[in-house]
Amino acid sequence: RIGLAALALVVPLAFSGTGWEYELEGVNFGFTLSIALGIGALLALDMGKRRADVLACALLTLGLLFSELAVLFAIGIAVGQLIADRSFRRAWLWLVPLVLYRAWWLAYHTQIQSGYDWGRAPKFAADMVASAAGGLFGQGLQPGRLILLAILGLVGWRIVRHRALTPRLIGLLVTAVAFWLSVSVTRDQLNHPRASLYVYTGAILLVLVITESLGAARMTRAMWPVLGGLALIALIGNIHALTGGEAYLRTASDNARAELGALRLLGPAAPPSLIMDYHYAPQLIAGPYQAAARDLGPAPTDTPAQLITRPEPVRLAADDVLVRGGELHLGGTVTAGRSCVIFTPTATDDHIDILIPPAGLIVRAPAPSRATLRARRFATGFDPSPLTLPTGSPRLLIRPKPDEATVPWHLQVTSPQVTRICAAGARS
Repeated sequence: RIGLAALALVVPLAFSGTGWEYELEGVNFGFTLSIALGIGALLALDMGKRRADVLACALLTLGLLFSELAVLFAIGIAVGQLIADRSFRRAWLWLVPLVLYRAWWLAYHTQIQSGYDWGRAPKFAADMVASAAGGLFGQGLQPGRLILLAILGLVGWRIVRHRALTPRLIGLLVTAVAFWLSVSVTRDQLNHPRASLYVYTGAILLVLVITESLGAARMTRAMWPVLGGLALIALIGNIHALTGGEAYLRTASDNARAELGALRLLGPAAPPSLIMDYHYAPQLIAGPYQAAARDLGPAPTDTPAQLITRPEPVRLAADDVLVRGGELHLGGTVTAGRSCVIFTPTATDDHIDILIPPAGLIVRAPAPSRATLRARRFATGFDPSPLTLPTGSPRLLIRPKPDEATVPWHLQVTSPQVTRICAAGARS
């Protein structure tokens, strides 16, 4: 039923750059497999035999093991089947997976979010559809709106002029609408409509709707160059978009290697709840990672010598892990001595940068809470997040914890008041 003409639509999906999260991230394999099993169930039903019904039921049930997308295919198949048969005699083929899903829902589902913004749902869903249409050609939301108009025109023309509104097409439309609406009311606060995982799924659903609307349309020789040209444009656009996803994952990998290298310097003293990277790897937490590393071996990490050669953003990420992990000890015994500098600001944003010796630095100010302290080690710039200072004492000892790296720490002090900075063991 897909036909040779559908190849022009399927080609860009194989290199879906705008859907790169499903193409390149192994963690999303379950979603893609669930979609594939749903499509397999549709193809099985075309065989028109009881064995095909059993196969379709089995594929939908198997798809539930990977993601809830199989539920949407089961709902669409249910609608199409009821319209085609006008009876429930074959309802078991979609009831079985839906009942099993409902049983799982009652036993294990946990609500993780409430207070959905229902007013945003229609626009969110419309933007998702347009983004999916644009994704077919490796484009974004704005071009996608024009492409979506062309798709709606084609499908509408086929329905009106060629009576293409078959039970299968109605079922596919139900699946597509169910996907876009369910996402728009449950995920609008967690993601944006242009997210590549939504684009990928939506683009596949659009292709299924288009190919079903074409049905047995006769392809003339004059149409093949047009289809071939569209397929080539879509392929080039998607490959170009795919490089953006590749660059994102490479940056995430570089950051993770550097941050895990910083975690290795922290060692067992690292807080178990320390999150390596809130943006690229929020699931990578010190305690569980170190436990897994003891059992399975550590992941590849940057050594101190490698960290120095990394780009500045990567070095800043490593420094941030060290600061949040407590590599700089704040507080403790303050010893008097002589090696001091006095910082007298002339403006509120004046600051001083100073090397932290192994014994530490003593920072003394009339009101320490008015001072802002930042630290760096591998980076050339200072971590934008300031150190969290203890309260109650005009004198603060900042001492780095010893580790295998020989790279020293630097401290930046920004203060609107006169501040005395001394080496630990020097008169303050």
